[in-house]
Amino acid sequence: MNPAIRKQRGFLSIEILVTLALLMMLFGVLMEMMFRSARFNRVQWARQTCLNAVQAQLDCLTALGRPLPDEECRRLWPAVQLTVRLTPAEGTWAGLTRAEIQAEQRILRKTIRIQQSRYVLLQETPE
Repeated sequence: MNPAIRKQRGFLSIEILVTLALLMMLFGVLMEMMFRSARFNRVQWARQTCLNAVQAQLDCLTALGRPLPDEECRRLWPAVQLTVRLTPAEGTWAGLTRAEIQAEQRILRKTIRIQQSRYVLLQETPE
């Protein structure tokens, strides 16, 4: 065989190996970006779920004068722990009840906590 042809074959083999290595590196970077994006989306989904649970509790307190039942909360948001604290308001807000709602969810070694409060007029005394 002609030496020039061997040289070209070797050169093409190296080109193919370098191209494959570059493609594998690009694929690795793409996969890492996809995994990070998925993790970010899961955390944002958990945050939004906690926010929805807190807002639903506050809306229920405002509309009905009592929080959602525990079994209903567990059915709607199984991974979220909800805490409802009702205290009598003081000062300018006297006569109302201060409702503090905290939602907590653990996801990916993180704890998401959302806390909101609102003054509401309750027909019955808080327990």
